[in-house]
Amino acid sequence: MAELLRDVRLALRVLIKSPSFTFVSVLTLAVAIGANTAIFSVVDGVLLRPLPYPGAEELVTVSIDASAAGVELGIRQALGADAWVIRRLVLRHGVGLAVLGMLIGLAAASAMGRVMTTMLFGIEPFDPVTYAGGSVVFLTVAVVACLIPAQRAARIEPSEALRAE
Repeated sequence: MAELLRDVRLALRVLIKSPSFTFVSVLTLAVAIGANTAIFSVVDGVLLRPLPYPGAEELVTVSIDASAAGVELGIRQALGADAWVIRRLVLRHGVGLAVLGMLIGLAAASAMGRVMTTMLFGIEPFDPVTYAGGSVVFLTVAVVACLIPAQRAARIEPSEALRAE
């Protein structure tokens, strides 16, 4: 018990001695707790509880104007584009956005690494292995996430897509 009290006193002295470290620590914890709460609230509301609408299983989230994209892809197929061309077009669009997001994230991480240099102990602010590993994982997830819409887009019937307009 005495050792616990000694550790608490030491922690309090360190926090009082460097207010900037205290501020950054508390801010980081607050953001992490807030993000965690928001994520689990969404998971609970969307995945665990049914939506409060009749026919909730028929609701669909649309991130782009699907009818316009479907018509465009239907026209391309009607003009002779094969499934690989359609898949490549959809993948290029999705992965292009992911690469842009990754580059912005790398720039932000590099800037924050320089800002937090005084708080990093035993870790370099720019660790190429960490940056490369995170980028590879991010791009892999992006490609896998884009494969499903690309496969769906390749199966669009040109006559149905043109009739939808």
